[in-house]
Amino acid sequence: MHSIVNHEDAADFHRALAQFNVDRLAIGKPCAEWAGQLQTEYAWRHSEGVYLESLRAAVVPLMPSVMPSGDAFVAWFSALETTGPGQQHRLFDWLAQTATLPQLRWFLTQEAAGEAGFDDLLALTLVKLPVRPKLECARNFWDEMGHGKAAAMHGGMLERMVSGLDLQPSIASTVREALALSNPHDRTGEQPSLCVSIDRRVGSG
Repeated sequence: MHSIVNHEDAADFHRALAQFNVDRLAIGKPCAEWAGQLQTEYAWRHSEGVYLESLRAAVVPLMPSVMPSGDAFVAWFSALETTGPGQQHRLFDWLAQTATLPQLRWFLTQEAAGEAGFDDLLALTLVKLPVRPKLECARNFWDEMGHGKAAAMHGGMLERMVSGLDLQPSIASTVREALALSNPHDRTGEQPSLCVSIDRRVGSG
């Protein structure tokens, strides 16, 4: 089965994929059209997989060919804070020093529209992970959950910001760059093969 969206039309592709992810992750119930839904899901997963493979191919040259130890991986990964693509981008200075309130509201609306629920994605990521990455994800998940306090949950903080600033996020009005950032999160949260491969690559010692 072929992909059901033309990847060359980037904006339409990411909006359609984002809507598919919303529907896929929503609470549902059994229905008579389940067979057709499976066919649609397969077509979307194929289209999504082609897109993710293009992303993987783009970042492979940035990774060392050999990772001799866990410490070496941590050192390389930590260095991405200053050397990674997008770091030190002038956007950050613009947001901090120059952007007006309407511009900040527009930017935050884009961020909110692409938010898939990081706590939920982390919960999905935990399934069948090896012990070391599972524990790290669990610590991150507990932080996302506000250490057990509802008022400190990160998702709730985002919702209060959206409400307080009277933002109106929607997939239809979101730029493709924001959706292109959130769409891979949905898939890798559900199928964290990259996390597993990294853990095995650097060893379990």
